[in-house]
Amino acid sequence: NFRLPGYWTVDLGLSKSFIMPWNEGHKLQFRWEVFNVANFQAFNNGGESRSTYGLPQDPELSVAPSDFGKIYTSTQGSPRSMQFGLRFSF
Repeated sequence: NFRLPGYWTVDLGLSKSFIMPWNEGHKLQFRWEVFNVANFQAFNNGGESRSTYGLPQDPELSVAPSDFGKIYTSTQGSPRSMQFGLRFSF
């Protein structure tokens, strides 16, 4: 379909590294990662298709689909999630 709402997701990762005072070759890294930061939700488009190009149909003849306004659960991926990590390298 040409005119359906877009799908987008944003992942974010932050890290901070520390050099250990007893040896410059030893490092400690703290990581924080967030997946699907915006937690974007797309709702049902109300029957738009390539044949209608998003233009309204005759309101007297058309009926809103039964799933109008429901969230697409099968195409949105996973909900927002976070993970933390600690890495010691030597």
